[in-house]
Amino acid sequence: MERILIVGGSGYVGRCLLALLRKRGFDAQPTFFRHPEALGSDARLLDVRDQEGVFRVLKETSPRVIFQLAYDMEDLEGSVLRGTRNLLEAWAALGRQGRFFCMSTDMVFDGENPPYRESAQPRPLTPYGKAKLKAEAMALEAGAMVLRTSLVYGLEPPDPRTEALKKGLTQGRFDYPYFEDEMRSAVFVEDLCMAMAELAETQRSLPKVLHLAGPRPLSRYELACHLARALGFQPGLVPRARLSQSRLLRPRDLSLDVSLACRLLSSPLRQVEDALGNPACDSGG
Repeated sequence: MERILIVGGSGYVGRCLLALLRKRGFDAQPTFFRHPEALGSDARLLDVRDQEGVFRVLKETSPRVIFQLAYDMEDLEGSVLRGTRNLLEAWAALGRQGRFFCMSTDMVFDGENPPYRESAQPRPLTPYGKAKLKAEAMALEAGAMVLRTSLVYGLEPPDPRTEALKKGLTQGRFDYPYFEDEMRSAVFVEDLCMAMAELAETQRSLPKVLHLAGPRPLSRYELACHLARALGFQPGLVPRARLSQSRLLRPRDLSLDVSLACRLLSSPLRQVEDALGNPACDSGG
């Protein structure tokens, strides 16, 4: 079976994707920079900012599918821009074998004209969104495919935001409130990874950009209420606030249109109620 290389395999999505691919019999190999835990003995140490190291890993592993998931919020220039450029240049130097998927984000939009289709004009507000948009441009120019997603949540294992929510619910102290007027197309991690696995093995022609996200937009507060209930807590314990009354410069509505993915893929992108097995969330507790 052809090899799949997961660059940034020690991140939350990377670990979940690796587990799913291996469970389904794929020859999947992850790279890591800081956290090799639970990746297996074949995990490769890789600093994507190291051009020679990137070329060496791609040459030695000879992947037919590459997922670029690596990023570091403390070094967007190095991890997102230089790292993506190094990977694309190595892929090109080795003949552009197979497919290259570059993971991006709904944060490339400004939140003023949702829902966003793949063809919508990006206009990022944050440094993270701006870096990702530049990486998208490099990927598309090199012939890679861009996958945009949103907030990724899960329970087994929990994502970092769900971990923070559980800690707050347990201790009664929260690092931040949850905005009821900030909308995102949050996606269940298993659904995202199933869609990515399907893309990795399909022989069909694929679009240049694809949105992989939840089918129904949720506020951050509504999502937190669903997660609280799934964790065994009363949703009424979740603190709420309004983005419009804060001083934060964040997009207000990053709802993604996922109709193209739903037509293209057999893997479902479920609503939060179906993914978590929750009824409609009554935030009143």
